[in-house]
Amino acid sequence: MKFEDVYQDLQIKKISKKNSTTRISFFSIKIISFFVLFGFSAFLCRAYYLQVNKYDFYAGKSDTNQFVSSPILPTRGSILDRNGEVLAKSEKVDGEDYEYERKYTERVGFGHVLGYVNYPQKDSSGVFWKNNFEGVSGLEAYYDQMLSGKAGKQYFERGADGKLKQSFLVSLAIEGKDIKTSLDADLQEYSYNHLKDFVAEKGFEGGTVIVMDIKDGQVLTMTNYPQYDSQNMRNNTYLDSLNKDEGKPYLNRAIGGTYAPGSTMKPFFALAALQLGLINTITSIFSSGKIELPNVIDSSKSTIFRDWKAHGWVNVYTAIANSSDVFFYAIGGGYEKQKGLGITLIDEWSKSFGADSLSGIDLPGEVKGNIPTPDWKKRIFNEEWWLGDTYHSSIGQYGFLLTPISLLKMTTGLATNGKLITPKIRIDDQQIKPGQVSKTVNDEWYKVVQDGMRMVVTNGTAKNLNSKLVEISGKSGTAEVGVGNKKIQSWIVGYYPSSKPRYAFIVLCELGTKNKSPTPNVLARKIIEKMYYTPEYHAILAPNKDDLDQNPENASTSSTTIPTSFQ
Repeated sequence: MKFEDVYQDLQIKKISKKNSTTRISFFSIKIISFFVLFGFSAFLCRAYYLQVNKYDFYAGKSDTNQFVSSPILPTRGSILDRNGEVLAKSEKVDGEDYEYERKYTERVGFGHVLGYVNYPQKDSSGVFWKNNFEGVSGLEAYYDQMLSGKAGKQYFERGADGKLKQSFLVSLAIEGKDIKTSLDADLQEYSYNHLKDFVAEKGFEGGTVIVMDIKDGQVLTMTNYPQYDSQNMRNNTYLDSLNKDEGKPYLNRAIGGTYAPGSTMKPFFALAALQLGLINTITSIFSSGKIELPNVIDSSKSTIFRDWKAHGWVNVYTAIANSSDVFFYAIGGGYEKQKGLGITLIDEWSKSFGADSLSGIDLPGEVKGNIPTPDWKKRIFNEEWWLGDTYHSSIGQYGFLLTPISLLKMTTGLATNGKLITPKIRIDDQQIKPGQVSKTVNDEWYKVVQDGMRMVVTNGTAKNLNSKLVEISGKSGTAEVGVGNKKIQSWIVGYYPSSKPRYAFIVLCELGTKNKSPTPNVLARKIIEKMYYTPEYHAILAPNKDDLDQNPENASTSSTTIPTSFQ
């Protein structure tokens, strides 16, 4: 066969094959279409899941990969005393993980009332997980939100080399607000130093001092011993020493400690007995130094309730002034012909002055007191109530417990004929309306009790509180506590000037040695006379005197004659 014939034959077959058609079945088309549609649907679902459902997650991771966020820490507000002296402030520092450091006054005696803060914290990668200062106690904690402000935020772009470059501001920080307090920095330090010395010299384990303006509740001083130094609360060695200190330096005794009030409760029970007609100003009860009653279990034996001394015949004035236990045993629980209040009325009248209520002061950590009752005794000891329990309650002992701030507020009720002034430390425009004693009391009976409290200072148990500069009214109290009643809580509480009460005060010294540790009357007088020599208070305490002297230690006591009607 010729070459031309073979070539022509091949071309004919190629053209024929090219023009031929292969038929695909309909079933095959359906299978192929299904897989194509399924794959496309799966792609759409996955895209929706990633782009919509997980958008925030992956967007955040994307931002993290490209940007690093950093808070802009606000400046924490300052805390000022009544005269504008800075007690706490934020100060810029270099070389730290944060821009500011909290600085506290170098004056002593402010730890509990100011409190302290926890600092912002970073994690191991250097990212803030807590981006603000946080108040832990005291004013720092109570007004934390106001002082803190609000952190801002900025982002830094991270380059391919891992280094931070351009920053992007998201929000500015809102600075914290300053707080002006009613505290007098000079009086606070003075009170603390004298309290510390008194506690050390007289054998006590701790104590507290509070002075308050009765007009509006402003607290001029509130200090405790022992206490902590706010500036050192980041020092681990210092914290270890506080934790090992048995003197309870963390405890703000003024608002968080409860103590047996002892004889400081007697004016309240005298007021109740007068108002209810159980006694009047000429009622007299004889104190031989004790009350002796048949024992309720064995009538052949006697139960003795002792006075701290034999007072002879006493009336309501001299009973308050000289703190006769027998007089208050009788008007509290009844004795011979004298009808007593009974524990139910003791409970009711104590509550009417707020003995079991919070004072309402603007500090965290305040606790309530306790009034002993039959229900309380049954619940705590599973025992019945006896007359002797009422006797002991009548002189502020047994299960009676009060905080110093609560007793101070109760005392404002005696000074103001029934107005209960709420203590406050921050000065603002808000006026707190005084509370009111819930029991109705005639003004003449308030006057009787007020005269008795003046006599406590002029001729009674607190004569060393008496001052030639300021007329002071008060009530001392000593409560036996501890195993075998070998320790005492020692009080002095009152107000001044007596004729026109403006300030209330309280001093408590705790766990002194029985028969050796005195009532802190002299300490209280020094603080009051310190105020007398301060221009701001001198105008109130001595409006008609211009003998202002800057040395309060020069002041001395004087005696005052008891009015004839008190004899």
